Amino acid sequence: MKRKNTIIIILLILVSIISYLFLFRYPSKTDKEIALILGLKEVEVLSFDYEEDWNHKDYDIIEIYKLSDSTILKFIKESSKILHETSYEKRSWTKLDWNKTPIDLHEWYELYDMTLEVGRLDEKHNEWILKAKKSINNYGNYFSLYHDEGNPIALYVLDVVDNYLYCIYIKV
Repeated sequence: MKRKNTIIIILLILVSIISYLFLFRYPSKTDKEIALILGLKEVEVLSFDYEEDWNHKDYDIIEIYKLSDSTILKFIKESSKILHETSYEKRSWTKLDWNKTPIDLHEWYELYDMTLEVGRLDEKHNEWILKAKKSINNYGNYFSLYHDEGNPIALYVLDVVDNYLYCIYIKV
């Protein structure tokens, strides 16, 4: 009887792990949501990946979208460079529309430092943070953000050379 209960418990644990691995997927933003972020009518997203760390300041998520060359060109030429409006603005968040990089560290150092902090245990997470940090420090890329004291930061970095959009969400 004891052996049977142990086997049942092990099977339940295995089923839970397998269900989590195969059924739980972090949802990517739709093409329409990415278009809104970039201030475009339509975009072409070539790929999506994400990394999350629930142990760092309650949550910490990086989404990376590989965009087509045509999407990047549309952003550079046609975009209004205004970050989309969301429910954040209804809660008196600070919104910084799209600006060319490099970021003004005098004004945004604290947010920059917190959002682009490396040293987490996950190597992939650190690698992506370093890529976003490199993009935001290079000339000619773009960044925008939402921020409110005591609430999450939503930082967007658009690398126009490598065609990546980094969406970084962190709770401060």
